[in-house]
Amino acid sequence: MKHGCFIFLSLSLLTSLSSCSSSLHYRDNCYSYDTFWTFHTFEGKQSDLDQIKNLVLSTSRVFDRFAEGFEKGVASLNKNREMDVDPLLADILRKAEEIREYTKGAYNPYCGDLKDLWNESLSENEIPSEEAIKPLLEKAKQANITIEGNHVSLNGDFRIDLGAIAKGYCAELLKQDLKDKSIGKYVINGGNSSIIVGENPNDNEGRTIIEIEDLPGKRFYAKNESISTSSCSKQLYEVGGIHYSHIIDMDNGSALATYDAVIVRNNDACLADALSTALYTMSLDEMKEYDKDGTKILVIDNGEVIYHSHDFVLE
Repeated sequence: MKHGCFIFLSLSLLTSLSSCSSSLHYRDNCYSYDTFWTFHTFEGKQSDLDQIKNLVLSTSRVFDRFAEGFEKGVASLNKNREMDVDPLLADILRKAEEIREYTKGAYNPYCGDLKDLWNESLSENEIPSEEAIKPLLEKAKQANITIEGNHVSLNGDFRIDLGAIAKGYCAELLKQDLKDKSIGKYVINGGNSSIIVGENPNDNEGRTIIEIEDLPGKRFYAKNESISTSSCSKQLYEVGGIHYSHIIDMDNGSALATYDAVIVRNNDACLADALSTALYTMSLDEMKEYDKDGTKILVIDNGEVIYHSHDFVLE
């Protein structure tokens, strides 16, 4: 059996499709959402791929809370508190609310101020105090928004941060656009933390090989699905001999590194993205509640698999 294409699943840029032998192969890349994207399509035209890349570039300014130059994006909403927003922002906020409820608050898009506190403290090799964490955590927990069409109101003193869902949401938009263009053979890698794969034309079963950097020598096969990873392997801070990650536990406000990596596979790229972040802060017993409805979970710690869905098969 021929497996022509493979990619590495990690937070570092290790994507390789050089072994693909399909006669029709369009490729491109860009830097967006604070990460490096690679695009590979094996059907359609180059202009189709150009449009795909432009969709990534154009949506990033809508969801970036630091992109103050775009008047209908999340940066302006955080500042103005109530306004008509870009339709995509209204839609992603609806989905964020649904996933927040689904994960019982483990995923929380209203943690912008808390993330800033941790980022500033860790950059100075310090840990924020409980006195600083607690009020920001409570504001995030109590936050709520009103969405009426494209009009959004923020109710409370908090800042939206869509970092844990935006790439997955964008990847889901790309999947729909590819479908509309009748392109079913593709691999799109959003910085290795958000990957969507269609069919691989160089494999008899249409699968793509996914190799996991956190588990050297281990791989799995993906076809027509989305894969999201939350990992501390490339975003790890050490303060006082203790490891901290970029992911905040919305139960207690801690940024302690819980696992090496949590990998989620699901047909819905948006859900997979947010869910991988939420699961990273959960206990293994809590994770089991989400091991259903087409979601496959793999948890790695200390270089070993400590939990996996029964149908998440490694080789």
